[in-house]
Amino acid sequence: MISTIEEQEEGKLQEMQSNFESEREEIKNHNVELLEGMKHELIRKIEEMDTEFEHTFNAYEAETKSEAASYENLLKRNEKNSLEINQK
Repeated sequence: MISTIEEQEEGKLQEMQSNFESEREEIKNHNVELLEGMKHELIRKIEEMDTEFEHTFNAYEAETKSEAASYENLLKRNEKNSLEINQK
């Protein structure tokens, strides 16, 4: 009788351990899936920000280029005007 109870308890313990391991594995897999999802979302956002940065940088560079050219023209005119003033 005692051996029967011990066998029943051992069976219950093994079943509980099996259930525990099964749930633990499910939770682990779920967390891995969530982590992968977050990783893909982060990569997508980084790519979006990189594209936005490229567009903004190109616009800034184009704007700066025209302003730099305009500044160069003003410097040349200033130098030319200075020479004319000095000659008079």
